[in-house]
Amino acid sequence: MAKIEQCATGAVYCAVMDALYPNTFPFSKVRWECKNEYEFVENYKVLQQAFDKNGVKRYIDVNKMIKAKYQDNLEFCQWLKAFFEKNYNGEPYDAVGRRKGQDLFYLGGTSVPPVKKSEKGPATTSSAPKTIIASATAA
Repeated sequence: MAKIEQCATGAVYCAVMDALYPNTFPFSKVRWECKNEYEFVENYKVLQQAFDKNGVKRYIDVNKMIKAKYQDNLEFCQWLKAFFEKNYNGEPYDAVGRRKGQDLFYLGGTSVPPVKKSEKGPATTSSAPKTIIASATAA
């Protein structure tokens, strides 16, 4: 991601929760290609289900988050990073596979290029900015 505001869709937050608690909430309902605030709300509903199902007590001010304001998304990302570091068990996480290869579309109409497989080694990405989920795959 190039900007923290691009997390406002909620999709990346759902992916982080899926890395922590795989198969415990309807991850397949995450809308990866959403571009409008009303679509973002659906992702936050999935995120709230993930929190509820896994006993995470955190209030999400959806009305603030979907506005893509830097400070609101930064604070949530900082909390989520700390939560992730405290709770991640180190299991490898295949972000592209879990979202069934769907592109991540962000505000501004851009997307993250698909992962390229190399014959000589593990999957690599193009020069696209790293996402929060990229840190989940490093183990």
